[in-house]
Amino acid sequence: YLIDVSVDGLNFVNGSVELVSARTGGAGIFVYQNANLALSNSTVSNNTLRVPVTVTTDTCGGGGMAALCYGSVALDSSKVVDNTVIQVGERDINITLQGGGIFVGKHSVLTVLDSTISRNTLTSTNYQGDHTQWGFGRGYGAGICSKGDLTEISYSEVSDNSIRGCAIEQYGAGIYNYVSINNPWNVSYGMRVDNTIIARNTLGDHNVENNGWCRGGGIYNTGRTLLINNLIANNSFDAGDEVVGM
Repeated sequence: YLIDVSVDGLNFVNGSVELVSARTGGAGIFVYQNANLALSNSTVSNNTLRVPVTVTTDTCGGGGMAALCYGSVALDSSKVVDNTVIQVGERDINITLQGGGIFVGKHSVLTVLDSTISRNTLTSTNYQGDHTQWGFGRGYGAGICSKGDLTEISYSEVSDNSIRGCAIEQYGAGIYNYVSINNPWNVSYGMRVDNTIIARNTLGDHNVENNGWCRGGGIYNTGRTLLINNLIANNSFDAGDEVVGM
């Protein structure tokens, strides 16, 4: 069965969630298992997903919102801003931080129209406390991390998102997209971005020795992507003294 939910003109703010199991997340909004959310004229802001070392994290994320297990999110004229995914507790190389703004899991779908994804962050308490102490984990997609079947972004802005505090890998400060070539939507791409600004997204920190692999200040993509009439500018990464991957 399917559950269709439409929300118009609401603010989802100041949520705080600590992960206790895999396949959870979304400190502001969590869409799960055959649920479809249409969110319009709304704001998802200042929400925090706290990730301890005790949870397997490659299937969860989303400081602002998350869609997992055949869930879908459609944003229209909305803002996902100032949300955070933060590693807490001891440093651990197995920690994966994903989707500071939005996380889309396997078999799920994201559609963004006329919306803003901005100032979302992946970081760690170690880094926040002392900028020479990184969390040793991985960070994928400070603005958007999509591992779903299909992501489409139109007439929107993905800007000023950052990854700060993931020492093993840092990929896609603006957008991280990982999608199977064989998707079920009868299209030739896993992600489509058109008429969208992707700007001033950053990862890495020159003042930190151990920055790990830095790839894709604006976009990091592993699937087929269709880009049409976009402005992709002033995105950056700084790996300090470590190995850099373009």
